[in-house]
Amino acid sequence: MWDRPRVRTVFSALAVVVFLAGLAALIHSRTNTSNAAPPASHSILPGSAAWKTRAWGAPIPLPKEAVATAKTFLHTAVVRRDLATAYRITAPGMHEGMTLAQWEQGSIPVPPQSPQDYLIGKFNVLHSRARSIQVETFLSSRGNKPLLYIIELVPSRGRWLVDYFAPKGSAIPVPANQG
Repeated sequence: MWDRPRVRTVFSALAVVVFLAGLAALIHSRTNTSNAAPPASHSILPGSAAWKTRAWGAPIPLPKEAVATAKTFLHTAVVRRDLATAYRITAPGMHEGMTLAQWEQGSIPVPPQSPQDYLIGKFNVLHSRARSIQVETFLSSRGNKPLLYIIELVPSRGRWLVDYFAPKGSAIPVPANQG
């Protein structure tokens, strides 16, 4: 059938039409200058103000309740005193699946500090936003070099809970919401 000149001409013409239609569609898609905005995920750069707002909410003044929670955490969990209180002011992620009874035994995922001559430095606010507050402070005790710690707090049912605590620069992953 392909040997017939008329059939060959029809199929060749049809192939040329399909090729030209595809070429026209390709050119149109590459040169389309519609006024549609690019997808939101492409317009927000990591670390930008818009990215921070999307990730952690709008900037807010540092709540006194958050500072009080952080200080309570340092005076309870870090020095291993009144661990039941420490358990109540930490987010579920800090518990790592531990029950209150297990937490009260003292083997918790919080670096300990000796309670003798225990000193807490001033809080330096890394960020204060609606869904995340991050502060850093120096902790020291007699005979030990002061270490800089990061504390992150998150809101939960109208109060602030400690969600992260670790020395800065340690091998423990620091939340990406710095800055």
